[in-house]
Amino acid sequence: MAAIGETLSGTYKLVGLIGSGGFATVYRARDMRAGTVVAVKILHPHHAADAQIVRRFRREAEVADSLRHPNIVRMLDFGEDDETVFLVMEYVYGHTLASLLEREGQMTLSQTMEIATQALDALDTVHRAGIIHRDIKPHNIMLTPERRLKLMDLGLARPEASSGITQAGTYMGTVHYIAPELVLGSPADIRADLYALGITLYQCLAATVPFDAPTPMAILHMHVAVAPPSLSRVRPDLPPEFVVALERSLAKLPEHRYQTPSDMLLGLQGRWDPVAAPPPLPMSGATAPPIAPSVANAPTPQYDPQQTAIIEAGSGRIIPAGGSPAPPTRAADALAETAVIERGGPNTTSPPPSQPPTPPASAPAAQQGLLSRWLYKLLGERPPNP
Repeated sequence: MAAIGETLSGTYKLVGLIGSGGFATVYRARDMRAGTVVAVKILHPHHAADAQIVRRFRREAEVADSLRHPNIVRMLDFGEDDETVFLVMEYVYGHTLASLLEREGQMTLSQTMEIATQALDALDTVHRAGIIHRDIKPHNIMLTPERRLKLMDLGLARPEASSGITQAGTYMGTVHYIAPELVLGSPADIRADLYALGITLYQCLAATVPFDAPTPMAILHMHVAVAPPSLSRVRPDLPPEFVVALERSLAKLPEHRYQTPSDMLLGLQGRWDPVAAPPPLPMSGATAPPIAPSVANAPTPQYDPQQTAIIEAGSGRIIPAGGSPAPPTRAADALAETAVIERGGPNTTSPPPSQPPTPPASAPAAQQGLLSRWLYKLLGERPPNP
């Protein structure tokens, strides 16, 4: 375990703790050669012994190093010192968007557009590199005192057209921001990132996420089958055309969303020409479908912006894991807490429902059938005979 005062590879002296999450701890450090302040992200010892996690950690460094953009945190180095596996990033002075929202609540339209413009510019670079970030959320967006946006944490980034499920049969991502196609294990591309950014922008304006429930399972279901509450109901002061433009990014089907970051930016600016693009799915008037009694009778949830899910073939348990969030004034308080959703295990956090939730009319019929089959598989049950 690394300690304050320790020097890694004879170069990076750890001088302060920034924060800790489910997979790594981040320290403020001094580059003894360059004389600069950097952020050093160190894998937890038990993860450093896992070859697959180390490969993902190394991939984060490689992906970030390939993306040179003023709105993406720069990767500086990757190394191993005995059994310590670490990567070195630029140290960003400022706050996460998550801490800003927690402190100030709703943002103005101009503030939200400032964030959208910079985030979409960064995602355009990610898109042109053929990569999807897969974990866009307020905790992974830093804002400097000069209001420069920095996109962080590329640990889940993968080539476009990959599915939500990893080769090991797991999906990792924060449940409040997961695109429906990733929930269903379908191939995904940059449009999944645009969905997550749409959720983030909705949260900027409404001071709440559109989908929330007591359990990660219920939230995943809502992404696939429940239309988000219309933003105009929460913020009647917003121009109706802007609300329609933002809600397009939250369409259930990728083909109904914006197809590129530049398209989304033009849409939010009111300058996008859809040509023959299909209309987005209805976004208002939908109600949540029936959920298991154990969920429906649960107390009102407290929104946890760090709640993350790993969907793994074979069980039905939800196992919380991870560490404490980092202080809001440091660069790496985006480290995600983790929850694990496994299929088929003997232990569950609540009894499975006797009948599957019924998706509302806003979900396409084919998707309803797929969702129903997926829910039964996730709960380890056989569908009832027709």
